[in-house]
Amino acid sequence: MTEKIPEKMKAARVTEFGKSEYEIQDIPVPKPKGYEVLIKIGAAGFCHTDAMVYDGQFESMGSKCPITGSHEPAGTIVAMGPDAEKLGKQKVGDRIGAENMMGPCGKCPDCTVHKDPTYCPNLEGMAGITKDGGFAEYCLLDARTAAKLPDEMSFEQAAPLMCAGVTIYSAIKKAEACGLKEGGTIGFSGLGALGHLGVQFAICMGYKVVGIDARPEPIDLAKSLKYPPDLVLDATKIKAEDALPKVKELDPTKPFEGLDAVILLADPQSSFDYAVALTARHGLVVLVSQPEKGINLQFFDVIFRDIRLVGSLLGKQQYLQETVDLCAKHGIESHIAAYKLDDINKMVKDNHSDKKKGKTVITFS
Repeated sequence: MTEKIPEKMKAARVTEFGKSEYEIQDIPVPKPKGYEVLIKIGAAGFCHTDAMVYDGQFESMGSKCPITGSHEPAGTIVAMGPDAEKLGKQKVGDRIGAENMMGPCGKCPDCTVHKDPTYCPNLEGMAGITKDGGFAEYCLLDARTAAKLPDEMSFEQAAPLMCAGVTIYSAIKKAEACGLKEGGTIGFSGLGALGHLGVQFAICMGYKVVGIDARPEPIDLAKSLKYPPDLVLDATKIKAEDALPKVKELDPTKPFEGLDAVILLADPQSSFDYAVALTARHGLVVLVSQPEKGINLQFFDVIFRDIRLVGSLLGKQQYLQETVDLCAKHGIESHIAAYKLDDINKMVKDNHSDKKKGKTVITFS
């Protein structure tokens, strides 16, 4: 039986940039068109990008107030646009989540040659960033970026995979594309929302893993994971040069001392410097974090040590389904702090605490 869709819904909206609070409003439930699907939200995640949205850092990309937050939605399809129905990937009643990109043009070089619409310069918008997102009872998503969720995966666990999960999975895949070999050593600089997932992904993908942080809560979380890192480094207690012999012990046969690749998830320059110092000659640093003032990479490391720096975004569309399937296969889970929509501003306050660890979600069930 098809669920009756109401005319109005509750949504947490950014009404003024520079104001780190959401306003709960009653707004119309949107109707899907084209490749859009309308989902009834089960859970939606909060991350650093959401803070950037309400600070107004995406105004230059078309973000305008009022806008409903969250680009990490998961829920059940209740209506579909005509093109989404013809696509045949999903049907009403399916449990899905989706990346935030909506309406890639299908004509630009990124869509046709590079074959990665993540970088399409002509997107219609991004859910939770330039279009309304998942902090609402219903949300529009693009069927082409969606992944089906297994019945055993809760919406609470699925929501973080729509950005944090697929982002860190894509960063590992980018490292592989740039030369990271099977069974190699990989480090995660920052063991928060993305890092604690990335560590588990990399372990299950067969890598030797080093977790790096300077905060006790994420370090403790990493050690308690179902798939903990092979080595955890507290950057406040051990210098990078002193940690190199410990890294070498993970694979004594390696010709060069240090990590084959490091994924940078923290903003401070000190985190970047530590990661580069741990990277082996001819190694790779993958930038995922978004430091406001950029980063400083020394010419010595680039020229004389042959350290390469690449960036990574959400990645190819199939990566989201691969991320979901990897978590389902190995029972990988996020550490979750869950809130209800009416408590969203308490959630924002708690999320800025130094003791925060893992992922934060709003649940609707």
